[in-house]
Amino acid sequence: MATVNVGTLIRSVAAPPPPPPRAAAHSVPTAPRRLFLLLCSATAAAPFITSASSSSSVAAISLGIPGPKEWLREQKKKAAKYVLAPIDASRQTLRNAYQLLEAAPDSAAEKTKEVRSLLYSAARDCVPEQRNSLVAFQSQTGVEV
Repeated sequence: MATVNVGTLIRSVAAPPPPPPRAAAHSVPTAPRRLFLLLCSATAAAPFITSASSSSSVAAISLGIPGPKEWLREQKKKAAKYVLAPIDASRQTLRNAYQLLEAAPDSAAEKTKEVRSLLYSAARDCVPEQRNSLVAFQSQTGVEV
């Protein structure tokens, strides 16, 4: 029987594998690639630069992406529509109540209940707690109206 040295066996199992042999790497310098990319991008951008400088009406290249000012302007419009919708609804309700009173002044007593309900629903926007709803909306959401 052959004898095996336990220490040699443990070292051979626990030792990391030897590093792979270094092959001759064909390294290409990155400077020519960068120079090539720079020249390609410059030639691609040249028509835009010359057309922008030749025509005085074109100041910059527009990509169709709105800037922060345009976005903020759109957000203000949306917020104003949202906030002013109940006020417009109450105006319409008051117009309807006025038209009911003007349509038949003789039968105003008959339509008192309907006019009263219209006026009550329109008066909800005039309650003192809700009068500062624009200020409360601005403070809660951060949207300036």
